Amino acid sequence: MEKAGDKLSEEKLKEMLDAETWLSADETLQYGLCNVVLDANDMAASISDELFAKYKNVPEALVKETEDPTGPSKEEMEQRDVELVKIKNINEVIKQGPLKIELINAKILKRTNLSQEFINFIRQFSQVNEKEVSYLQLRYNVENTSDEDVAWMDLMDIVTDEQE
Repeated sequence: MEKAGDKLSEEKLKEMLDAETWLSADETLQYGLCNVVLDANDMAASISDELFAKYKNVPEALVKETEDPTGPSKEEMEQRDVELVKIKNINEVIKQGPLKIELINAKILKRTNLSQEFINFIRQFSQVNEKEVSYLQLRYNVENTSDEDVAWMDLMDIVTDEQE
């Protein structure tokens, strides 16, 4: 709620959660739930009927998009702006106070054909090579195991065992 500020009331959030509301990237920006919406790029994802069955209000447009099993061609995949350089499955749980943090995997990604908007966003955190940028994507789940509310501000800095 703190991140959204005055763009989203707690009442509205509860209403949206109860209705299982699906938001577009632009809608999350309007509600203050993200900082920036980057240019669209072609990505491939795997979504099954089993996954859809877990939700009651899957947007019809999403269902239709996933009905075409052919996906992008090899040539189209080679022209992607994001390249998976390396992936490491972690599957480890860390307990920190009331938080249970499940580390799933880490990916090194290289992005090329950077938009000016993306370059400006990255400049907030680091120097930018305007032709390509490599970054770490860490996939994890966090669970609050206590009855108390806990503020979770996401991971911003990661220090390796070699203090890098």
